[in-house]
Amino acid sequence: MLSNECNHEIRTLSYVLHPPLLDELGLSCAVNWYTQGFESRTGIRIDVDIPSDLARLAPDAEVALFRVVQESLTNVHRYSESPTAFVRARAEGSEVRLEIGDSGKGMSEESQPQSRDSVVTLGVGIQGMRERIRQLSGRLEITSRPGRGTLVAAILPITSHGAQKLQSRDGASADETKASESGNSAEPTGLRKRILIADDHEVLRRGIRTMLESAPGLEICDEAVDGRETLEKTLAQAPDLVILDINMPILNGLEVCRQILHHKPNTKILVLSVDDSEKIAEEVFIAGALSYLPKSTAADKLLSEVNALLNERTHVQSA
Repeated sequence: MLSNECNHEIRTLSYVLHPPLLDELGLSCAVNWYTQGFESRTGIRIDVDIPSDLARLAPDAEVALFRVVQESLTNVHRYSESPTAFVRARAEGSEVRLEIGDSGKGMSEESQPQSRDSVVTLGVGIQGMRERIRQLSGRLEITSRPGRGTLVAAILPITSHGAQKLQSRDGASADETKASESGNSAEPTGLRKRILIADDHEVLRRGIRTMLESAPGLEICDEAVDGRETLEKTLAQAPDLVILDINMPILNGLEVCRQILHHKPNTKILVLSVDDSEKIAEEVFIAGALSYLPKSTAADKLLSEVNALLNERTHVQSA
């Protein structure tokens, strides 16, 4: 009993420190998840305004912004005496601006930073936030007036190597359109059902291949290691089914799903995820996938789920 409680506490702590939602769905979902828990723990109502399609940043940048949200809301709870707060983010030109504000008592004039060096008077937490943002070529701005609340703003550049939102939900890039329209596109032939496995972990791809190739009527037509490669190979080879990891490099798995179905609406998609939250499942089905499996259950349920999808039986698995 005690070990189960310890395991639960460790898992909860790891989720708070670095929630899987941050890696898999980005800042908007992670902040919404975190603030819901914060509200229930503190009674402070948090208004979150972050677009769900906010451009993905480099992983260290998203972690830094998430830490700013955590530290700022902790300060709201400890010091502000404010019943409400807000978190909002916007892409402004070549930058992302994240703001956390409250309507509390604010900071006294003598405690507010007049320069970078004076931030230490505000405590280690704020100093750590500023240093983390500075290391990413960004800046942290804090404004406060007694009785009028405090506003913390973190501004980071959107770097070309970090942004993963490479095209809109309703359109594809020129390269993808070209691949779709080229003569390399092939429709499936024969009676065997063709499957493409998309995951950046070689061991997992190999395990899925071994499992499925031993089943009658199934053929692994190809593998992909990132989101863009998954999209290009799907458009070129038109598999019957794509087994897709949600957390893919270069292009997020959810966006890959949308783009595949935009060009190949008859392609079936089964999404895998390390997380088993209801929010992940909801986003997967909104993107158009027919099935979703946590990786923790894939070994037991993947083959039956694949057969159900390819035999066109309605079978949505989420746990």
